[in-house]
Amino acid sequence: MLRTRSVVIATVLVAVVALAIFAMAGMGTGAGNKKEIPKTNGTFTAVYYAKVLCASETAGPQSKITGRLTLVYRNNKLVHIEFNNKTLPLGILKYPHNVARGGELLLDLGAITNLRNDTNSGVSVQRANPSSHEESPYKAKSSLIITRRAVVSNLTVPGAGVIYFGEFNDIIDYDDVANVPYHFAISIMHPAATAMGCAGSYAAIFATLQDIK
Repeated sequence: MLRTRSVVIATVLVAVVALAIFAMAGMGTGAGNKKEIPKTNGTFTAVYYAKVLCASETAGPQSKITGRLTLVYRNNKLVHIEFNNKTLPLGILKYPHNVARGGELLLDLGAITNLRNDTNSGVSVQRANPSSHEESPYKAKSSLIITRRAVVSNLTVPGAGVIYFGEFNDIIDYDDVANVPYHFAISIMHPAATAMGCAGSYAAIFATLQDIK
């Protein structure tokens, strides 16, 4: 269980690092001869190169794990998640396990089209120039940048612990023409983080599209 304020602050620092990587990665890189993300009908399998930053329950930033993250969609709904061939529960993306709630958007891509800027709930939606991330063989057809920010206190996360105070930020770069998340950074508080290789229940996940089937 997370018991002290200092542990929670350390956890939040990991999230900030993950978002810093997300913000810098791929900036200024040209599309070159990359292929565009193929347009989907909402039923597809997307494979991502994922960097997972962990924090333990007794220490600050602990480790970085890399691997293959697979998301399987049927009719715009996420039906299966794997990390390095280990199945993860869909619940890792649901509130309160995904504290900033950005991960919930990955559960239902149809919900993204209805998003609007809302300062009260910490949602920002911005249209940007199509992305070309240096770690992806694809370039996006379009880029809809969605950020979700949550400041929480005394939040009990079942099976993970208590967040006495923290600020969490999730970002998704969504190609709404192809109907595919291109890259994203999300934070989770869930026991399944140990299946990803973390010693504790916190993981900041940074993922970039590698393959689409």
